[in-house]
Amino acid sequence: MGAPKRKDGLNWNLLRDFSNLIRHETFSDAADALGISRPAVSKRIAELEESLGFLLVERTRGKRELRLTESGRRLRAAVIDFEQNLAALRGDTARSEIDVLTQAEDIFLAAHDLVITLQRQRRVRTPPE
Repeated sequence: MGAPKRKDGLNWNLLRDFSNLIRHETFSDAADALGISRPAVSKRIAELEESLGFLLVERTRGKRELRLTESGRRLRAAVIDFEQNLAALRGDTARSEIDVLTQAEDIFLAAHDLVITLQRQRRVRTPPE
């Protein structure tokens, strides 16, 4: 299976599904935690892969263990960091949940903008003279 074609936009619910998958380590256990079927979790992860433009999970028929691709491992680290930062923000009881989520969204948008900027800079770089 080749790398999926990237789509614009990101469905944050799909990241939540990926978070559950890495937390529970199997599609079946993630499905139980989400209250949906195993094929539904698999479909959602495939949608996330298509949205991002790269594979996250190595799919092997009959294997229960979760095997992440290199990109999947990198996204796992980003999701874990995000969840830890969100938990730290939630520890600040003076702020509303909406403020916390807005700040988290701002952080993700800033990271996205940084990636786009770096990609553009890489394309316009001129070779050394």
